[in-house]
Amino acid sequence: MSYWIKRNKVTIILSLILVFSAFLRVYKLNLDPPELFGDELDVGYQAYSILRTGRDIQGYFLPIYIHSLAEFRAPLFIYSATPFIKIFGLSEWGVRLTAAFWGILGVLMIYILTQKLFNNRMVSLFAAFFLAISPWHLQYSRAGFEVTLLLFLLIFAAWLFLKGFEKPVFFIPSAFLFALMPYTYSTAVVFMPLFILSLIIIFRQQLKSLWQTNSAKIAVLIFFLVLLPFGWQLLFGGASTRFSQINIAFHPEIVKKIVEARAIDQNSGVIFHNKVLSFLFEVSRNYLWAFSPQFLFTDGDPIGRHSVGEMGEFYWFQLLLIAVFLFWLLRGKVHLEKKSLIVLVVWLLLAPIPSSLTYQGANNATRLILLLPPLIIFCAVGVWLLYQNMKKTKFAWYLVFGILDVIALVNFVTYLHCYYVHYPLENWRAWQVGYKEAFAYIRESQDKYEKIIINNTYEPALIRFLFYMQYDPAKFHAEFTGEEAKKEIIVGIDGFKLDGKYYFGTLGGTARGLGSMAVFLSSTYLYLASAKDEIGEKPYLGVDAEQDVRVLKTITNYLGEPIFYLLTKR
Repeated sequence: MSYWIKRNKVTIILSLILVFSAFLRVYKLNLDPPELFGDELDVGYQAYSILRTGRDIQGYFLPIYIHSLAEFRAPLFIYSATPFIKIFGLSEWGVRLTAAFWGILGVLMIYILTQKLFNNRMVSLFAAFFLAISPWHLQYSRAGFEVTLLLFLLIFAAWLFLKGFEKPVFFIPSAFLFALMPYTYSTAVVFMPLFILSLIIIFRQQLKSLWQTNSAKIAVLIFFLVLLPFGWQLLFGGASTRFSQINIAFHPEIVKKIVEARAIDQNSGVIFHNKVLSFLFEVSRNYLWAFSPQFLFTDGDPIGRHSVGEMGEFYWFQLLLIAVFLFWLLRGKVHLEKKSLIVLVVWLLLAPIPSSLTYQGANNATRLILLLPPLIIFCAVGVWLLYQNMKKTKFAWYLVFGILDVIALVNFVTYLHCYYVHYPLENWRAWQVGYKEAFAYIRESQDKYEKIIINNTYEPALIRFLFYMQYDPAKFHAEFTGEEAKKEIIVGIDGFKLDGKYYFGTLGGTARGLGSMAVFLSSTYLYLASAKDEIGEKPYLGVDAEQDVRVLKTITNYLGEPIFYLLTKR
C-alpha cells in the first residue's frame, strides 16, 4: 500500500486539490452569493429558452450572438449552461454550476499547462493549488460569469499549442479553442490575436519546419472558419455593440472631461485636451493600475459583485512568492525552460491591454482576469525557488515554509470569513437581493388577482419575472413587444404589460407614497412596490397600513430594512 501511495503520490495530491477546489466552488452555491443578479438570470433564462424553443429570449433561432433584453452577449457560456438548466431547472444551481464546472476544469488545466511548460511536478501542483484557493478565481467560479470558461479555453488552447510541437495534430484542436474565445467574452477579441502572434514569434524556428504539415494547414483553416461568423457579427452585428459602449475613445464621460478642460483652458485647450492625448493617458493609466498593489493585494475590484471588497485579488503571502520569483529572475537564477518563461511574461504583459482600452478598466477584475494564470504560475515558481535555494539548509527551509504556511492559512481563513459572513451583509444590493422572495410570493398568489403590477425602477424587473415565474419562452416570444414605457397602461401607472395580466412600471409623474397608490389600487390588484422609489423613507410597514392599502408582505434585506412591499387594496 505504501509503495502504491509513493508511486502515485502526484496523482493523489492532484486529486485532493481538485476535490478541495470543487468543494470551495460548490459549497452553499445556492446561498452565497446571496441571490442571482441580472446577468445570471439572463444566462439562465436564455439557456431555458434555447432548450424549450431553440431560440433566444428575443426569438432568434440558435443565434451566433445572443440578444438579451439590454444588450448583445457572447453566446458560448449560455449554450454551455443548457445541460445544467436541463438538470437543475431555473435555479441558482442550474446557472452557477456552469461557472463552477469550468472553474474546476481550469484548476486541472493549469496543472497540465504548467507541467508542459516546466516539466516540474512541484511547480505544477502548487499552481493548481493556488488557483484552487484564489479569491479572484473563486469569485467568478461561484457566479454565472463567462470568464471561467474563457480561462479554461485559453489555458487548454495554450497547452494544445505546445503539444503540437510533439504531434502537429494537436494544433487543430488548439486553433479551434483559440477561435472559440471571442464567442465567450469580449476581452478575447483583443487578447487572443495578440497572444497567438506572440506565440508564433517566440516559436518561429520550430514552426518553420511544421508549417508545411497537413495538421498546420488544417489548423489555420479551422481557425478562420470558426471565426468567420464572429467576424461578420463584429462588423455588421451585435458583437461590436458592447465594446462601443465601454471603449475609451468614444465614451461620453471622456468626451465630457475634454469639453470641460477646454472650457477652462481656452488658449491651448485643443493642444493639450484632445481625444488622442486623453486616450493615451487613460489607456496608460488603466494598464499600469492593473499591476498596482492596490488592485492585486489590498483593495481589489471596487464593484461589489467582483470582489469581497476587504482584500485584493491575491493573498498577501503570494506577494512574497512573486517577489521571490522576480528577484531570482532578474538575477538570472531561474533555471527553468527559457521560452516557457517568455511565454508567461508575454502573456502577463498582454493581459491588461483589452481592459485598458475600456472606460473604468483599470481595476475591473472581470476584464483583467487573463492576468491570473501567469501570476499564479509565478507564485508556484516562487515556492520552488525558495525550496531550491534553502533545501541544503533544512532548518531554514522548514522555518520559511512554516512561516509562509501560517501567513497563507491566516489569509485564506480571513478570506472565507469575509466571503461567507461580511460579504452578504455588505454587498446584498450588488446582488439585487429581494426579487426571489418577492416573486415566490407572487407565483403562489397570482391566481387571486386580476392584475399584477411590478415596480420597474428599482431594477429592470422583466428578466427577474421571467426567470422566477418560469414563464413559458414560446409564450413570451409571441407576446413581447418591447420595454418602452407607455403612459397610463393602468390608471396611475406608466410602463408596459405582458399577457394582459402583468404590468411593469411605476407611479406616473412625481406621485409617491401609499396615499398615491390608494387612488388606483383595487382588491383585485397585487402591487410589488419599491420601498426606496415608491414608498419613500418610511419605517417598517406592518399588516395594518394607512391609507386603506393592505401590506401583504414586506421583503427586507439582511439588515432588516425594507426593500419591497407587496400591496393590495384593503
